Amino acid sequence: MHAPMLDVTDAMTPHERGVVTRFLRDLNHAMDKRPEDAGSSTTSFTEIRQPGHASAETS
Repeated sequence: MHAPMLDVTDAMTPHERGVVTRFLRDLNHAMDKRPEDAGSSTTSFTEIRQPGHASAETS
């Protein structure tokens, strides 16, 4: 299972790995800051990013 995953990361440039690492770290930190009850929402990320969606305006 890990060999294909390592193949993907090995194919990335150091810059690309840095961008992905920063994205995942920042995403993790953002999730840590969420209120405990926020996990009950069924709104998808795609819906949140749609223009006019209330969450898109507050992000």
